[in-house]
Amino acid sequence: MRNRKIRKNNNKKFKTRRILLAVSVLMIVTTGAYLTKSVLNKKSKKSNVQVLSEKNSDKKGSKDKNSRKQYLTEEEPRKKEIKKSNPEDILKAANVTVEGNKYAYDAKKIEETLKSGKAYVDGKKIAFLTFDDGPSTTVTPKILDILKENNLKATFFIVGNSLETSDGAKEILKRTIKEGHAIGNHTYSHNYKHLYPGRFVNANNFMNEIDQNERIMKSVLGEDFHTRVVRFPGGHMSWKGTEGIDKVMNDRNYAYIDWNALSGDAEGRRRTPEQLAARVKGEITENCKPDRVVVLMHDTYGKENTAKSLQEIINHLKSLGYEFKTLK
Repeated sequence: MRNRKIRKNNNKKFKTRRILLAVSVLMIVTTGAYLTKSVLNKKSKKSNVQVLSEKNSDKKGSKDKNSRKQYLTEEEPRKKEIKKSNPEDILKAANVTVEGNKYAYDAKKIEETLKSGKAYVDGKKIAFLTFDDGPSTTVTPKILDILKENNLKATFFIVGNSLETSDGAKEILKRTIKEGHAIGNHTYSHNYKHLYPGRFVNANNFMNEIDQNERIMKSVLGEDFHTRVVRFPGGHMSWKGTEGIDKVMNDRNYAYIDWNALSGDAEGRRRTPEQLAARVKGEITENCKPDRVVVLMHDTYGKENTAKSLQEIINHLKSLGYEFKTLK
């Protein structure tokens, strides 16, 4: 009886141990699973952070590349601007160089002043020396030399057919703009009968010649060149029926320039240098000196006396307090 009781007690203890062992194993397994899951989650999070970091890094790299690309794109115009600082470069769509622009004056204002007939504008005395019908290989270089000696700039109105047929004239045109002078358009042919049949301006013929002359000058000076400054052969004031051409020129932002003083070097008989200078001196005097003076002269072949008279004309205008500008 006693032995049975002892066995019974031993069986109970054994069962209890088995239950405790099972619970322990279960706890170990559960804890292991939890720890494994936790480790895996950490790795997953770390992996996600790495991916996100890599993505951000890629984005940053892409942004940096785009930034560098944008910087390079923005640098291009700067390089061009730096290049354009050369004093002898022609300004974009202009009739003067970088250096020549310092002496340039708005041609539209002079057109309006001459049309109005007003002698006095603001009290400032400004003279514009203008030369028509060139360039010539004989006279233009002499005029350029005198202007250079005096450190003055002038405006040269070019005839296309004189330029087109002479390589020497083309080189002189390059020299003219390079030395800071302004270039104007004086039509291609200078042919009165074609431009002004019956003394009436033919707008189509006139503008066709302006465009033709512009193309020739561009072929010599480059695509940056453009002049809006025009002088009518014989002067705008000399012709009838100008309403049509005036509208076209205004629409295309051209300015036409006549004159209010001249040396008379294209009038009839040949004059001496002294006579040419005397004509200008007689028109612009101490008692008659308008604020804006546009002097008409010529630098085509046969006008050597114009070059010889130029220094005296310059001296006279200086003595009256004039400064010298070009037309742009």
